[in-house]
Amino acid sequence: MSARVEIYFDVVSPASYLAWAQLPKIAERAMAEIDWKPISLMGLFTTLGVKPPIANPAKAKYMVKDFQRCANAAGVPMSMNRHFPMNTAPIQRALEGWRHTDLFKPLLDTSFNAIWRDGANVADSATLDELLEKAGISADAFWSVANDPVNKELLQSHTQEAVDRGAFGTPTFFVGDEMFFGQDRLQFVEEALQKAG
Repeated sequence: MSARVEIYFDVVSPASYLAWAQLPKIAERAMAEIDWKPISLMGLFTTLGVKPPIANPAKAKYMVKDFQRCANAAGVPMSMNRHFPMNTAPIQRALEGWRHTDLFKPLLDTSFNAIWRDGANVADSATLDELLEKAGISADAFWSVANDPVNKELLQSHTQEAVDRGAFGTPTFFVGDEMFFGQDRLQFVEEALQKAG
């Protein structure tokens, strides 16, 4: 594989979920590698000094309908989570710690499905522990990685990296130096990957 797409994401983001559900097939068609980069979406907004889109009630109402519209069009099962927004920092930190291990994908898949398909409140530790155990992930191992200061620093570092590269939300993609924002730009991501391949 010669082409590569970087994706900055947070599992709390419904747009990141829609990208996660579609990007692997795009990468497969383009014979490209995906570099998943966890960040803190709230940390990104704080660094930029901006409010999240849901702070605007009219925009929030529209976004709920639009995400469902996009999910339906892509054939992706999705249900807006009534607990949204929620604290996903422990998950994002664990994803950092397990980024280059066999536990990364099971945690990523479990988290996205639990939040955006099943409506789970992953900010509740008991609920999260149950989800992890069902996925074959030790809750003790998860919390050990999630609470490791090194992974907290890694998450902050990736968040700052995203900001430095011009990101202002998630998902943000890079193919080389070319940036694409939003799950509704996956067509252009695929075109860039085909050219880079």
